Amino acid sequence: MYKLFMTGGIDKSDPTNSKNLSENGTMVWFQTTFSNYLLKPLVQVFVIAVFLGYIAVSIYGVTTLEKGLHMKYLYPPDTPMYIFFDKEEAYFQNYPYRVQVLVKIEIIA
Repeated sequence: MYKLFMTGGIDKSDPTNSKNLSENGTMVWFQTTFSNYLLKPLVQVFVIAVFLGYIAVSIYGVTTLEKGLHMKYLYPPDTPMYIFFDKEEAYFQNYPYRVQVLVKIEIIA
């Protein structure tokens, strides 16, 4: 597929010679067919509308994005890990910061 659509007529003995290089099929299609459609005002309005819709959906998605990852949704509901994370979320969500206590005992002789 790459040779058919993208390479064109590259001369293997002299690949840097620009005179003998022919245009590839994709380039010719965009120049002859696709560009004629893009020059029409109705198509231009459609492309701009699709782009603005894409931007609007992206802004909406960013503003409604929830922070964090629920670990229980990474496992099937019938697994022990799902049950563990479900219980942890239910009982330990009020105290998210765990306190670590270190006890150091020195024996002075």
